[in-house]
Amino acid sequence: MSHASGAKTKKMKYVPVPDIDYRMSISFEGGKINARGTHDGFPAYQIRYNGKVRYTHDPGNKEDIYSLIGSGEHSFNVNLN
Repeated sequence: MSHASGAKTKKMKYVPVPDIDYRMSISFEGGKINARGTHDGFPAYQIRYNGKVRYTHDPGNKEDIYSLIGSGEHSFNVNLN
């Protein structure tokens, strides 16, 4: 199963639309559930499974709104169970 998103919406005059890009694929193999993909450096992200945080990206003061430029400079590959 996979999911991707990006700001491909119609832009309105004088209204900024953030271009938040991410791509995630979830696989079920041999009893394991894995999530892998890419995302922008901003904003913060978490992946939770059964209420537990399995992946966190916190841009802190290292990345800001300009990290939305591009199409996913961070990658992840996590086991969810």
